[in-house]
Amino acid sequence: MARILTDESTLTKKLGSLTREDRMLEVISRGEAVFAALLLVAGVVWAIWKGSSTLLIAGIVVAFLCAAHWMKIRENKREHKSVKAGLKGEVTVTQVLARELSNDTYILNDVTVKRGMHSAQIDHVVVSPKGIFLIETKNWRGKLSGDEKDRQWIQNKGGNIPPVKVSNPVMQNQRHLDVFSQFLKAHKIDWPDVFLVLVMMNPTSEWDIGNLSATILRPDEVSEFISYHASSRAYSEQEVDTVLSLLVKAR
Repeated sequence: MARILTDESTLTKKLGSLTREDRMLEVISRGEAVFAALLLVAGVVWAIWKGSSTLLIAGIVVAFLCAAHWMKIRENKREHKSVKAGLKGEVTVTQVLARELSNDTYILNDVTVKRGMHSAQIDHVVVSPKGIFLIETKNWRGKLSGDEKDRQWIQNKGGNIPPVKVSNPVMQNQRHLDVFSQFLKAHKIDWPDVFLVLVMMNPTSEWDIGNLSATILRPDEVSEFISYHASSRAYSEQEVDTVLSLLVKAR
């Protein structure tokens, strides 16, 4: 059984932040709704009695603020759902890897490495005597189409939902590799065997990507891919420990 050294934190923190923001906005918007109603009623009375529209205008302004906050709450709930799905996917991949990989393998989740002005936030980094595997997890549903070199792919979720453009995760993974490789070189670590893996979590997902050379797998295929992947050489326990120490500090 592989050993998990670090847990996911970015999405967890984001979920907490969205939850706290929603609670605050709900309290504010309820107060605004009551205040707007009072201003509007008072504004109508005042306009009839004194011929002044000041209170009426103030009520309209507060009502617009209330509506804007309710729209933000709805937007947050959609984002909350998306983040929660992403978190579920990452946790599932971690559990599968930990269960199926050998005990000389280490899993680090939510790793951020920096080199110069560039940084890479990587969902999972698997370090083993066979090499390092950088894993990006996507919990997208529907069909993905495009070309491996396109900056964006088209995601068709089916039904009456219009297709949307999504960032090419293969290019994202490649940027992660570039930064990660520079990061290792900066610390004088000679480790040429760094491999990219893209995991599609959603069972409904399918892809039609032209000129595809990247590795795209289902969750149940990742462990076997890592276990039997060919590398240029075997890495010593000391080399593995050096990389692990560096990544834990960087995180």
